[in-house]
Amino acid sequence: MIASALLSVFLVIPCSQDDSARQAAQEALEAFKTEFAKAGTNTDAKNAAVRNLGQIRHEATRNALTGLLTTDTDFTRIEAARALSSFQEIFGTARKVGPALHHGSNNKKTAVRVEIIRCLAALKNIEGLPAVHQAVRDRDLIVAKEAVVQIPVFLHKSSLPVLIDYLKDVEREPQPICIEVPVDQGDQLKELREKYGIPQWDFTLRITEDEFQKLRHEMLHEAILEALRKLTGKTALTTWRGWNNWWLTEGQSPSFKLPKA
Repeated sequence: MIASALLSVFLVIPCSQDDSARQAAQEALEAFKTEFAKAGTNTDAKNAAVRNLGQIRHEATRNALTGLLTTDTDFTRIEAARALSSFQEIFGTARKVGPALHHGSNNKKTAVRVEIIRCLAALKNIEGLPAVHQAVRDRDLIVAKEAVVQIPVFLHKSSLPVLIDYLKDVEREPQPICIEVPVDQGDQLKELREKYGIPQWDFTLRITEDEFQKLRHEMLHEAILEALRKLTGKTALTTWRGWNNWWLTEGQSPSFKLPKA
């Protein structure tokens, strides 16, 4: 059994390239390969193999897990992101995870992308922040909202203009253009929602830009304001104009520092 095979090694391996660490990681990878292949299409067995691999924190196991973020089923990708959330001590993990958030293979995979954002937030490394910043403007509003919600975790001043600029777009008047946005479809998504608590919409439906803008305002306006409050400690500002004036007159000044968490 894979669990017994791992009992003889430390659950957390320091970011060291000595022989014992490499050997432990190699053993874990071999056990994972066997268990993952044996699992076939059994989701629970595959996820168990991913979780066991994630217990051995090393560059080699990290690389295997990041590879899973853009391959295999949605469930496997989600489980890999959750496992990687505990790899804070492995140098470069956020840099490896970030590209998966915008990888073409994850296009329209709302649940996967939400979990990748949560992983980057758990890692709390600045190398993962650019990918989260990019997600703020995602057309999948669930992904965009998750990015907004998680940004304060990073406690980085560069997030302020990103949020303030997007607040302007969220407040603008809508235009009558027909576009596509995610909505609920399909049994697989239903299963994902029930297992991981993803909201009731995904995939695509054609709606007008007017409807999209109203939905974006409903989902993101208060979330952006709350993120700005958490980052700055400022609670009185409620519009883009107010936040933009504050940024120009005070926020962008080198003398302004983010409050400590």
